Amino acid sequence: MPAPRRKVPILVRLRGTILTLAILLTMALIGLYYFGRAGLQSPTELPREEVLPPEEEEVTTLSKGFDYTQYEDDRKVFRVRGATYRADREGLAHLEDVAIELFRRDGESFQALSQQATYDQGAAAAELSGEVHLTGPRGLELWTEELTVGEQGERVLSPVPVRFEYQGKLRGSADNMRVEIPAELFLLQGNLTIRSMPGAEVPMQLTAQRGFMEQAERTLRAEGGVRLEHGGDWLECLRLIAYLADDADVLRFVRAKWQVVGALSVPPEDPQSPPGRMEYSAGGLAALFDESGENIQSLELEGGSGQPADLRSIDPATGHLRRITANLIHSGFSGQGLETVQAEGQVRMAEFAGPEPTGELVREARSERATASVDASGAISDVRLDQAVDFREAAVRITSNQARVRMNEGEAEFIGGPVQVLGERGELKAPRVLFQREDNRVHAQDGVRAVLSSPQGSAVPGPLLNSGEGPVYVDSEEAFWHRDEDLFVFRGAVRAWRGRDLLLAQEAEVNRAGDRLRASGGVKTVWHPEARQRTEADTLEVDAQRFDYDGANQRLVYQGKVKVDDGLYRMACDEAQIDLLEDGGMERLNCTGAARLEDPAQGRVVEGSRAVYDPGVEIVEVYGDPVIMKDREGSELKGRELVYRLQQGTVEFRSAKPDEASGEEGR
Repeated sequence: MPAPRRKVPILVRLRGTILTLAILLTMALIGLYYFGRAGLQSPTELPREEVLPPEEEEVTTLSKGFDYTQYEDDRKVFRVRGATYRADREGLAHLEDVAIELFRRDGESFQALSQQATYDQGAAAAELSGEVHLTGPRGLELWTEELTVGEQGERVLSPVPVRFEYQGKLRGSADNMRVEIPAELFLLQGNLTIRSMPGAEVPMQLTAQRGFMEQAERTLRAEGGVRLEHGGDWLECLRLIAYLADDADVLRFVRAKWQVVGALSVPPEDPQSPPGRMEYSAGGLAALFDESGENIQSLELEGGSGQPADLRSIDPATGHLRRITANLIHSGFSGQGLETVQAEGQVRMAEFAGPEPTGELVREARSERATASVDASGAISDVRLDQAVDFREAAVRITSNQARVRMNEGEAEFIGGPVQVLGERGELKAPRVLFQREDNRVHAQDGVRAVLSSPQGSAVPGPLLNSGEGPVYVDSEEAFWHRDEDLFVFRGAVRAWRGRDLLLAQEAEVNRAGDRLRASGGVKTVWHPEARQRTEADTLEVDAQRFDYDGANQRLVYQGKVKVDDGLYRMACDEAQIDLLEDGGMERLNCTGAARLEDPAQGRVVEGSRAVYDPGVEIVEVYGDPVIMKDREGSELKGRELVYRLQQGTVEFRSAKPDEASGEEGR
């Protein structure tokens, strides 16, 4: 027989039960304590949980609904809800038909919907997948296939492509995304595209490798292969910051840096004509927009890293490229578009024959500052240059303190310094100079100093102004230099000299291409003819109203009250013609019209209608009807022809009428 069961006292049995309950109660209290600290709230109405059979080891709990809110210091951080709930032994909750709400410190929230989600309560993180739709403040909406919520709900990630809309004004896409909830910072990486919605007043599109959007500050930053299109304008760079207005598709300010290039559309005066276009490049750019965001109010281009600021336009009339480069370029706009351009620091204005800077250089100018206007076609048309101006065109160089280049009119005006015009065969200095491109003419005013030179031959045509060495200097009130014709015209108190030679007149013309030298108005020449046999003074001074050297005929012609003084004699007549030898010496002087010969040494005066001087033999022949000679004693001789030998001081009458002779012939 079995041994009889030992009877256990009831107190002992109760003690074991109580101990078990105490342990369970303690564990429950501890669990509730930590559960409360984690902020878990029981939903008001949730279906009863189903406890799974022990054989399903991976799943611990199934539920038809889930609602969980995460707190931090009594502040909601995020809330997770799902239509179904499945918990596994790793502490992960698997949800379907999920809604997650992320709360910012200012009370606004982001909400995300997805088909599935995995929630890790310990890490306070959730991974959403399947048609994820995120909405946020200020009309933000985002769609993706995967979304991770972490960092206590303060960070949202999408490792796969996303697309988004903002305020119903912008839409875009990127390869992946990160959102910092407290800072309202969106990081979009890989093939970023942001564009305005259809129907926008000014279409806008931004593409880049990555971008940052600070929602609170309405700031958009883009990096890597950035391209911004705004209406008919565009720019490309490596980094860009754009500030948006309350209307998200309205630009307020744009800052671009590094390898900046772009183009501006210039509205035409005629609505039927195509818009003009200006292109630019720079190390940096800053653009300010008007309140509507439709028009640029000002544009600033900065040079940097060896790349100057560069603004370019095409002249539709000629097809020429016009460009301005500088350390800094500031462009001003009006309702009609770009109007003025201001440049500072190492300014260069250039025009090229063709649409590329590789074409022939037509003209260029350099200075420290410049202001340019833009015509209706968008071409740079009128440029004002200031400080250390250096202008070059058609093999002419002009330096000054200030200049104004009217590119459409083909002329340039220079002031101060004084202005200096430099060329291969001459130089002009004056307070003011006007250059006209059409006839390649330089007009110098207000007191001119010219320096005429020639590497091939004489600085000026003819034998005048050729004694001594070096260039010919000319002073006048104004001067014209016709460069194509190699022609100089000097006006007003003209004074030209070289060595001992001198030319005075009111107007003088130096035509080297035509081998002519002319002067008028109180002409006086002082020159030194060669091939004369005398040993004393060889200076020849001639006064007249007009003077003309004809290189084709090797002849000098003086007209109007001519006076000749060669040191031994003086002659006067209406016109004096000097024939020249091949070496430039004087062959013969023919003085006609009321001719008069004076010999101061002998005290004689001879008058006739014509006098011919032969410097080779120092003889003057005087012709007239009659020829009259007077001496200091008052004696007078008459005849039809007189031969005066200057060296000997003797006189010979030929073919004189007997009744007209009063004195000894040959005296």
